[in-house]
Amino acid sequence: MTRTLNALFVTLNQNVLRELLGGMEETAARDMALFLAGGVGAVVNDWLIEGAEPLDPEELAGRLLHLESALASMPRIRDDGESTR
Repeated sequence: MTRTLNALFVTLNQNVLRELLGGMEETAARDMALFLAGGVGAVVNDWLIEGAEPLDPEELAGRLLHLESALASMPRIRDDGESTR
């Protein structure tokens, strides 16, 4: 499951991180994307193990979209190192 989640989210995470953090070095961008994918995996695991039966996929989707929204609202780092809102 971890391998599949990483494959699914790493590319998406790299694109989001490039937008949020600007000119990030490729290895660092991939590592950060893997880091975020691990967090997504933790949310999915929590939903699978602790979620009310029957599991509600819409609840999981809502949790993940909430996290995406929180990331998107973070200040961006410009190429000159300054942050923006």
